[in-house]
Amino acid sequence: MSQAVVMLTNRATREQFCRWVMAAPSRTIASLKGVKRTIPQNSRLWWLLTQVATQATWHGKKRTTAEWKDLFTGAVKAAAGGLEAVPGLEGGLMILGLHTSEMDKAEMVELQDYMEAWCAQNGVILPEFDGDQGGGTANNRPAEVSA
Repeated sequence: MSQAVVMLTNRATREQFCRWVMAAPSRTIASLKGVKRTIPQNSRLWWLLTQVATQATWHGKKRTTAEWKDLFTGAVKAAAGGLEAVPGLEGGLMILGLHTSEMDKAEMVELQDYMEAWCAQNGVILPEFDGDQGGGTANNRPAEVSA
């Protein structure tokens, strides 16, 4: 067996995982990791980012949803003591470890709770989220405010 993946959902899947571990050759690497964020969490994240991008500015200018994602993710990581900024290879600063795609469900809840609190403190009005609204998209332009 070169690679095997199983989601531990019941006793049978747990027993299968144990059988694979017991049968694996010496020096095989076995890994357990939590479930990543859900699709509804991802949709809500991009909806929140779109709300912020259309209503707020940071450091004197409109920001894209992708830039807001970096700002919020960096803020949550900084609050937890896990943020590292290093000089960039061609100058400037680079923030390391800003990957929402690697967040688990609990980390995504923490990020979105932080975003909601920031919105409340900064006058960003969040209408009721309807999961059918879609998740928005990352782009490199400031979100447009419709009149």
